[in-house]
Amino acid sequence: TGTTSDNSGIRMINNLTLDVINTFKTNIKVGITGSGDERAFDSIRQALTATQGSGINSSYNFRRNDAFLAIIIISDEEDYSRNDAAVSGCTPGDNPASCNNPRPISDYTTYLDTFTSSTPTDRKYSVNAIGVFDSACLAANPSSEGHMGLRYLDLASVTNGVTGSICDTNFSQN
Repeated sequence: TGTTSDNSGIRMINNLTLDVINTFKTNIKVGITGSGDERAFDSIRQALTATQGSGINSSYNFRRNDAFLAIIIISDEEDYSRNDAAVSGCTPGDNPASCNNPRPISDYTTYLDTFTSSTPTDRKYSVNAIGVFDSACLAANPSSEGHMGLRYLDLASVTNGVTGSICDTNFSQN
């Protein structure tokens, strides 16, 4: 349901986190009873720009200027991040490709380039994705509502990220 009772309560896993593997496993299994309107790209921006102490959306000011930022998205659906001010007639579950005005991938790369002091030819970050990227995995995941994570593939490709199928039993090869 996406509530704190569904996760470990640890919002940022780092080198001080005890039992990193089980904390990660607990945090990514939030169930399928929440909203189908997943907005991972908007969540990245919100997490990185929120101020310390603003509750759930605190960024913790964790990024060091000399560090590479690796973002990992895990999803069984498509990204529905969009420019809400310009959207009419879109509802949760709409395919972003057919929905009015999905926010372009370039909006996120521009934001991340600025946030990390990167350029398109020298990025200090990557966006990596584990998701539904082929028809066999799509058929095995009815919760994806017939939508592959093509926008995740696009953003990962543009940022030299790594992708893997959520249907894989082992992600260590990715």
